[in-house]
Amino acid sequence: MFKYLLLFVLVGSLSVWVYSRWNVWFVSAPEEPYACAAEPERVALLPSSDFASQRIVTWRCADTIAASSVIVAVGADTSVVEAQGQIVTTDGGCDAFYRAVIDVAHGSHFSYKVTTGDKESEWYSSATPANGEIRKLLYIGDVQDTVGGLSPRVLHGVFDANRDADAVLFGGDLVEAPLDRYWSNTFNYLDSIATSIPMIVASGNHEYRKGFPPSIDARWPASFAYDANGAAMSPACYSIEAPNVLIAVLDVKSMVRGIPVVSQYLWLRNLLASAKPDQRKIVMLHFPLYSVRPGKNNYLERWAFGSLACDYDVDFVLTGHEHGYMRKVDPDDGTPVYVLSHCSPKNYKLKDADDGEVIIGGRRMYQTITFDADSVRYRAYDATDGALLDYYSFN
Repeated sequence: MFKYLLLFVLVGSLSVWVYSRWNVWFVSAPEEPYACAAEPERVALLPSSDFASQRIVTWRCADTIAASSVIVAVGADTSVVEAQGQIVTTDGGCDAFYRAVIDVAHGSHFSYKVTTGDKESEWYSSATPANGEIRKLLYIGDVQDTVGGLSPRVLHGVFDANRDADAVLFGGDLVEAPLDRYWSNTFNYLDSIATSIPMIVASGNHEYRKGFPPSIDARWPASFAYDANGAAMSPACYSIEAPNVLIAVLDVKSMVRGIPVVSQYLWLRNLLASAKPDQRKIVMLHFPLYSVRPGKNNYLERWAFGSLACDYDVDFVLTGHEHGYMRKVDPDDGTPVYVLSHCSPKNYKLKDADDGEVIIGGRRMYQTITFDADSVRYRAYDATDGALLDYYSFN
């Protein structure tokens, strides 16, 4: 009799706990009604899978598809590239998104503007590296700020100090929630950043809508419309390749559905195996392989991808999610370099550092990676005052 009573109490307690957490785990906040602007907005510059030769331009304009294009100027030469549009329908409104692929030459400066119907954006400018090779990358983990937060001031300070970056990588959770007001906030603080430096963006759990199963907010793949060269069933899985660097981006939140774990594992294994011998290799995913929080462990991510990072000589595994900073390396091997970082106003309680780890808490941070002919230099900075907090290099 006692064991049945105990079982009843345990089941009842579990049921009450699940009920109390139901909305947090499985119900997204309702979308308020909104209307898209009649002029082009949320313009973003992205690399194609071929970093050296192409760029992708995306934007949003109104709620119906109209003839759209990108006008590209290189010196006195001007060309027009037609854009493809798609409608994204949400609980709060209807969005018309556009995507165009433009060719770029090595070591050149170019200007561009987008047009939709009789509306057009301002002119934006960007540059491509010599030989198409990546020499400097900027990495920023979770931003995930509230509307009206300090991110515009912080991030513009970061970019002002790193205008020479060839691309900027975001480790997921750019938005606080998959709602239009947060997307507007994100593109407001990205501002000129998104239009001048190619962005390589990972999806995070805050870009997913809750449910059975969770699904990525449709505005994510419409805004970050990379070449669809990744694993099946993972809309935010893709790769970018420069002559000297290979970047693989994983869609870890989709892996809660099971099958994408296998498909992304196989895709990543094949991609890394096909890398050129002299290419540096970077894997970016939102959830870290090694946790920085006390009592936490990320077995799934480490089981799925940790061996690949070691077996195929990956140089960096860039992650976020846990709102702290950690650089972890094997003291004997030196690589992979596991990086966990964030640039958010939220901070978590962190564990004590083990051997081979550098852990820093309570700071917004960002990182730079520079590639020389025979070495790689990694630096981690305080995003608010620019102080150098961590340094690491290897051949």
